[in-house]
Amino acid sequence: MLLENLREKIRDNFKTFRESKGLSQGAMAEKLGCSQSKVQSIEYGRQTPSPEDLVMLAKLGLDVHWLYTNEGEMLYSREVMKQEVKALIDLLEPFVE
Repeated sequence: MLLENLREKIRDNFKTFRESKGLSQGAMAEKLGCSQSKVQSIEYGRQTPSPEDLVMLAKLGLDVHWLYTNEGEMLYSREVMKQEVKALIDLLEPFVE
């Protein structure tokens, strides 16, 4: 039940974000570097965004915490986004050759 509620929240919030950016599913897929069918699967609640998708969504300005919880603001401020992306890059850097 908890997982189902989370999937619904992600599904609804993902679509809200995409529409707020004025993007079609195909255009969102291009931005994320994935297929349109994956975007559809996320919006239908059959799939959740991958870690790579989450990084790209954050780069587009989405507050990933909002995506999962619906708490706070949907969009990051540019300064917060820069800090969070830098922290994520620093965290992942040891795993990149």
